[in-house]
Formats: sequence, structure tokens, C-alpha cells
Amino acid sequence: MKDDADFDPDRLRIDATEMRAVVPKKIQERRKGFTKVPGWWQQQLIKARHIATYRTALHVLRRHWENSGEPFTLSNGAMVLEGVSRWRKWEGFM
Repeated sequence: MKDDADFDPDRLRIDATEMRAVVPKKIQERRKGFTKVPGWWQQQLIKARHIATYRTALHVLRRHWENSGEPFTLSNGAMVLEGVSRWRKWEGFM
């Protein structure tokens, strides 16, 4: 501990103006889009008993937009990526 006299806590500080927050690419991609929710859906979703209902509705709206209104398959695998199991997906439609 001979160098205690040379210790300066100010040298350890990081200048806040030099720091940059790094946002992961996956989150950047997710932030690019948004989903418009019809008012009637919003009123019905307020009454939802399961979060799976809300997640399923948002997924359906996004897929409907991506496919320009054409029919699409609502696979269990896609819903798992949204955090909804196949049983919760079923509950979401009830």
C-alpha cells in the first residue's frame, strides 16, 4: 500500500457523455413496427381473463397486416415464441 498517496477516485470515474447505451439488434427490430388495435378489440381485451388472449390477439393483428388480409396459419410454434402455449392459445380464443 505504498501507492495510497497516488490514489485518486476521480481517475476511476467514467464521463457520462462518453457512454453509449447499446441496444441489442433483436430489440431494435422489434421497435421498428407497431400494431394498431381496433377500439372494439380493445374494449373486449380489457375484459380478458388470460394474458394469452391479449398476446394471441396482438399476434393475429400483426399477422393479418403482414399477409395483407390473406388467411394464415396460426401455428403453435409461432405462439410459443410469443409466450403462449397451445393450451393457452385455445383459451385465448374462448
